[in-house]
Amino acid sequence: MNNRTFYNEVLTDHNRYPGHKEKLADANLVLEGVNPSCGDDIVLQLRVEDGISTTKVMSNLSVMAMT
Repeated sequence: MNNRTFYNEVLTDHNRYPGHKEKLADANLVLEGVNPSCGDDIVLQLRVEDGISTTKVMSNLSVMAMT
């Protein structure tokens, strides 16, 4: 198996069954972005309390990125 095939399998598996794809409860900053050329999107959720930040990043890859 070549590296490209292995990478595609890992990427596809992660996109179908993400291990840590969840919303951050009581986030006080949420930023969303979309790449219009390929349809990729990303959501950055941030919670800051007493100078300590907790971050969650969720993304959806387009089919183009997985091939």
